[in-house]
Amino acid sequence: MQAMVALPMRLSFYIYFFQIFSPKPVLRWSIWIGAIITTIFYTTITIIMFCLTTPRHGVTLAEQYESFLNQKTSPQLTAIFALGYFNVLSDLYILALPISGVMGLNLQPKRKAGVILIFMTGLL
Repeated sequence: MQAMVALPMRLSFYIYFFQIFSPKPVLRWSIWIGAIITTIFYTTITIIMFCLTTPRHGVTLAEQYESFLNQKTSPQLTAIFALGYFNVLSDLYILALPISGVMGLNLQPKRKAGVILIFMTGLL
């Protein structure tokens, strides 16, 4: 499941940013809030996906998969779309955290732009 890989990866970003920007109270709270919301979402979506994709009694995995493919809408697709939307939003949030932290540093504008560009490589 993608959510089981995404949670530790995103939490590692939050921990890294916490180590860098923890003296700033606003960023410290933003990092904590992001980490908590991310953990709650990915834990919940993992449990939901396990419940939705586990075959019921008397149904084989192949039958369950075939019925999933034949449906135009299903709870599984709704959960997958929710996961995709949350991934995009959390990526943008993780990208915005260091940029807002760098903007508050006492650096020359050229150096500030260079540091921001380093963090912006996450867009690639």
